[in-house]
Amino acid sequence: MKSAVRVANASGSPLRLRIEPWGREFDLAEGAAQVLDFAGPDGGMIEVEVRPGEITVFGWVGSTVDDHVSPNVGSAVPRTPGLGDIPAR
Repeated sequence: MKSAVRVANASGSPLRLRIEPWGREFDLAEGAAQVLDFAGPDGGMIEVEVRPGEITVFGWVGSTVDDHVSPNVGSAVPRTPGLGDIPAR
């Protein structure tokens, strides 16, 4: 499955754009936009979290991202245990 998201900064000041879980971070200037191209297993979903001064975009399990800035290392998002998978102490 392929999916893209265009993140635009319509605010009057720079924003921090984070791409997780890869740990990529960029400053997005006022009026600027960045396209992120994701690819991965069907059924995944891109998640976007907006907070004052920052936007964070999350990939889904098994996905990769091309931010058109960083070298694309092809690291897929690993599966992580759900809360039900964590043993009680």
